[in-house]
Amino acid sequence: KHADRLQPTLAVLKSQPSLIVTEAPASAQKGAAINFVTIAGKVKFEMNITALERADITVSSKLKNIAILVDEL
Repeated sequence: KHADRLQPTLAVLKSQPSLIVTEAPASAQKGAAINFVTIAGKVKFEMNITALERADITVSSKLKNIAILVDEL
């Protein structure tokens, strides 16, 4: 299962600026920066601002406006 590999991957990349993109339930809340989800038959994406800041990645306000912003658990 890909979701089971998220935490070990995050631990390895913790000190490196890395963009983690997933498509597993609740992955953005668990530390991925971007997580693709399907809502009402449409593909959308969740964005974890904390994970992006931790990786020192800047995101445009336009991209933030179309994302589903989530907090880490």
